[in-house]
Amino acid sequence: MEKQKAKISLVKATLSSGKIVLLKQMKISHSEKAAMAVADRAGENGKLFSILMQKELVSLLLYKINDKELSLAEKDDMDSLFSPHEYGQVMEVIAKMNGGGDEESKKLMPVKIDLIAAEL
Repeated sequence: MEKQKAKISLVKATLSSGKIVLLKQMKISHSEKAAMAVADRAGENGKLFSILMQKELVSLLLYKINDKELSLAEKDDMDSLFSPHEYGQVMEVIAKMNGGGDEESKKLMPVKIDLIAAEL
């Protein structure tokens, strides 16, 4: 008997560099998981917590880059995946998924975003 594949909604972001990033559609549980994963490392440092949570959230939502699935180790090394500008664009996409993002950053970092479906 063949295992039925789960369907997920993805956000396809084409960065200004041409890199195509597929992100899982944001859920409340993603924010909770990210916060729980970094709370001990951040301690009482609010700024560190924010930075670590951002990175953890990207790692949780990241599905593919240029049609390549990523291992956990690859997702953990953001420097090898993105330039600082690309990382900023990915963060802008995540902000847009949450209903945020300001007009000024949209002008500085234009990103094409599409909603697509995929099977796991």
